[in-house]
Amino acid sequence: MSLAPATTQQYARVWEHFEAAMRERQTSVVGPDQFEYLCYLQDLIQECVESGTGPQRACLTQAAVRHFHKLAGAPSPTDDPRCAAILATASKVLQAKPLDREALQASDLLVALRHHMGGNTQPELHVRMHLTVFLIMYAGMLRFSDVENISVDESTMRFLRGVDGSLEGVVLFVPFSKRDQPGRGQWVPVGATGGQWCPVRLLEQLIQVGGFVRAPPPGHDAGPLLRALRRDKGQTQQRLLQVTAPVARPVATVRREYFASSVRALLAEAGITARISTHSARSGGATSAETQAVAKSMIRTIGRWKHKDVLMDHYVKELEADAKRFFAVTRAMWPY
Repeated sequence: MSLAPATTQQYARVWEHFEAAMRERQTSVVGPDQFEYLCYLQDLIQECVESGTGPQRACLTQAAVRHFHKLAGAPSPTDDPRCAAILATASKVLQAKPLDREALQASDLLVALRHHMGGNTQPELHVRMHLTVFLIMYAGMLRFSDVENISVDESTMRFLRGVDGSLEGVVLFVPFSKRDQPGRGQWVPVGATGGQWCPVRLLEQLIQVGGFVRAPPPGHDAGPLLRALRRDKGQTQQRLLQVTAPVARPVATVRREYFASSVRALLAEAGITARISTHSARSGGATSAETQAVAKSMIRTIGRWKHKDVLMDHYVKELEADAKRFFAVTRAMWPY
């Protein structure tokens, strides 16, 4: 079974540490001495105790070691029942520190939008892009690892309209996701609210103002929604660093750290002092939907928290019918 890119990266980092540790212990990396592996696991847990964190690092090591031994076709040291007993004891003893972040409040996001985009002057393109994407993350309960892979291509970002031409919503294709380990992709619906700060309308405006190309020429990549910008010498307005690119060298997205720092700065300029991370939009959206008495099953489906509820059919007619059932959720949690 294939892994999501983010999981693959995590496993690779853990495996590097594991390789170095096994070499220090003068045992094989693949198929190490069982006693040495148990000692290594105990040492990891002791490091967790000293740093005041939970047992996640040890659990992640177990998963990575199991995964790479499976790829190598070799018995894994993680299969020893003593490993499970060690981790079970650690889980009872270790307590993780609370994450230094808060769920995003709709009122705070609204204040930021009004502050930066509510005046008579056009906001800088990076301001429009980052706040619009953050709002889409809130309304679609998206992780950063989801939104960084969303393409503006018209086949994977579908704006749905009523018979009168009015916006009803948008469905966004997420090709990779934490909970979509087979990598089949997932469709995420975001409904139009009809108000000034409608996430779907702001997304459509971003596409138009930013000069995105949604139907690139053959062999070219339309690129991600979230991407780098540039300002030419002597120009006052920003523009896309790349509009399209060959499929072999696709348009790159921005780093999580840069996006998070930009959003925090924009919120701070608007007077928002809450501890906000990229995940605050997802948790805030889910909290808001639950507060508005949205059925938990619908929240799980949109947020993709439960695998059996996740996948919406990829056929266009069925996709539109499924998506429209969920557009009302956006209007309940974001009535602006």
